[in-house]
Amino acid sequence: MAKRKVIIVGAGTAGLIIAQNLQQSFDVTVIDKCNYERYPFYFRIPLLIGLLFRDLKSNLILKKTLRFSSEREIPFFESNVVGGSSEINGCVHTFGSKYSWEPTLKKFDIAYSEIIESFDRMFSKGGKKEKKIHLKCSQQTPLDHAFLDALTKNNIQQMADAETSDSPCAGPITNTCGRFFRSSVSSITRESGRLVTLNEHVTDFIFNEDQSVGGVVTDSSIHLADLVILAAGTVGTSALIAKTGLSTLAKGFDSNPNTTSLKDHVNLRVNVTSYAGVGSINEIVHSTWKKLGLLLRHLVGLDSLMSGTGATSAANLDVDGDGIVDTRINLLKFSETGRHASSGMGFHYSPGFSLSISQIQPVSSGNLRFDKNQVSIEPNYLSKEKDMALLLKALNYSLNLLKTPPLSNFVKEIEDERLITEAPRNYIMQNTYSGHHLIGGLAKILDENFRLLGCKNLYICDASVLESFPASNIHSSVVLLADIFSRRLQKNELH
Repeated sequence: MAKRKVIIVGAGTAGLIIAQNLQQSFDVTVIDKCNYERYPFYFRIPLLIGLLFRDLKSNLILKKTLRFSSEREIPFFESNVVGGSSEINGCVHTFGSKYSWEPTLKKFDIAYSEIIESFDRMFSKGGKKEKKIHLKCSQQTPLDHAFLDALTKNNIQQMADAETSDSPCAGPITNTCGRFFRSSVSSITRESGRLVTLNEHVTDFIFNEDQSVGGVVTDSSIHLADLVILAAGTVGTSALIAKTGLSTLAKGFDSNPNTTSLKDHVNLRVNVTSYAGVGSINEIVHSTWKKLGLLLRHLVGLDSLMSGTGATSAANLDVDGDGIVDTRINLLKFSETGRHASSGMGFHYSPGFSLSISQIQPVSSGNLRFDKNQVSIEPNYLSKEKDMALLLKALNYSLNLLKTPPLSNFVKEIEDERLITEAPRNYIMQNTYSGHHLIGGLAKILDENFRLLGCKNLYICDASVLESFPASNIHSSVVLLADIFSRRLQKNELH
């Protein structure tokens, strides 16, 4: 008996996980608009992925701008390689908390125990295992210990890592990394990679007489299918619905404009100049010998900055005191002018570090607007006063933390301290950037099985189905959802 045909639109985090799980029971094809199967070998070293964001000529990342406010535009990046954001984003891993997972679990009738079981299937701690994403704690230096000890003086419990956020805690950052190279969906979906059709744009869907979906139309061919799964990401999936015949079938979808409840984490940095060398990227990037030394240390298997993104320790905090963890502060072993060097010279020449602040559950939301072939992303960052108030408290907390021993012993100068103190709102509006974690828009038009309401044979599973953030980084959240969805789909469709 021939296997049923499944088309997956999108070869990103969700699409590849779904393909991996379904390919034994279905005839699976993945279609993606990206141009490249993989990026060059040297970008597999975790720290070096950052070079792509600074390379204005690279085609591996598609560079865009978002409007942060009426006065500012900020950089935004999309992947142009198989694996999507899993391949181009940083490798920081967070699981989140049971509380933060609750809205998603309720929407899709998922038990929390299923999330735990999926995590055990998909991730590996403390050693390399086949077909798992490998997790490794970042290297800890005297600066990290000072950061964590200062938090202890503020009654924040130190943990083995900062992966979970059920209560305020601090610890080393967990990275998706093996001994030498980044670990991502490609670590468990190498077989799925052979199923991917590159550089093919889906332009419409094929509809049967009963209004069920029977396949997709692309700019170069027609693909018939028994089931179609959209996993093209928050922007890509919403655009496909808005610009095709699905917009008239999807119950509750408003595409003119598309009010999607789009959300993104904001990212705010506080830069610090240190008294003495702290092994920061600033010191290394401006010295050929130090760069070679760091690379050699990494290649012989010793812990180093090369194993991560430059973020090494983190705190999960409840800055407004309501009993719920609401803020993540990362310690970064570098300071720069604008995120990804977007506002100046890039890494500072002086030794230094920075604190990176992210609100875990922002309430501000935006939308996507569709005009012919153009998609405008309008996240409406900090449009709700609750978000601004929380960020003000987190900024003040960070300032006080930098003045707390032993962390204060590393601080020579807090850059823009006067502006932070006298005009913190202005500082926030001038220095906040995207966290590159777009979610939302489509949960309301799906049933509990991720099926599009009003349309048979079509499912959606990617970051667009999230109405709120399960964690401060969405990589693992999307991996777990894709795993649970595809296993449920396989069970429902085959039995």
